Amino acid sequence: MVDEQIPLPIGISDKFTFSNYIPGNNQHVLENLTKYIQDGKSGFLYLWGKTGTGKSHLLHASCKAAAQANSKPVYLPLTEFPDMQPDIFLSMENQDLVCIDDINSIEGNAPWERSLFNLYNQLQERQKLLIVTATTSPSGSGFELPDLKSRLASGIIYHLVDLDDKQRLIVVKERARQRGFELSTEVLDYLGSRVARDLKSLLSWLDRLDEASLVTKRKITVPLIRDLLNE
Repeated sequence: MVDEQIPLPIGISDKFTFSNYIPGNNQHVLENLTKYIQDGKSGFLYLWGKTGTGKSHLLHASCKAAAQANSKPVYLPLTEFPDMQPDIFLSMENQDLVCIDDINSIEGNAPWERSLFNLYNQLQERQKLLIVTATTSPSGSGFELPDLKSRLASGIIYHLVDLDDKQRLIVVKERARQRGFELSTEVLDYLGSRVARDLKSLLSWLDRLDEASLVTKRKITVPLIRDLLNE
């Protein structure tokens, strides 16, 4: 799905789709983003919110939907490739959709900021679609290049809000289903009452339960969780 001119193993995950995104109070963001991709619109979208609001999920889903519509998408998670150089943005203007995750990670880095600014301009000139994610709003960001900060504030900005406790457990249940197993209501309720309720912690526990189930050949039940908690 990635243009051959981009020599990095930047993967688009098939498991994240618009249909399995749990929107909570972000339904309007999901609907508008889906319409943008389906209609093949150009422009600039800025998604921001704290960790666990599904920003990366929406980028993967956007790329998958674009590829299914015979467009050329690319997904770049900036924090996953710490040794990358700013020239990674070169030739991305040839893509129909560019999704850049965690742009906060390049704040204050002049070469990176200049490179992102140039990419923004190139994509706008070619009438392509650029979507970025961040943990802060454009006005609250730490970007130092005035022109870049101005460009970031000029797009369509969506603030993704956190899920509530019940919605986070729905995400965990869905992720388990994607792995090929079901979590009972009893297991989910017990897990939600015994471990940290932020999504990152809950998904970490899902990894732990999956591994423990495979190693011990036990089903994922309340007693298994209890045993792990007592270790």
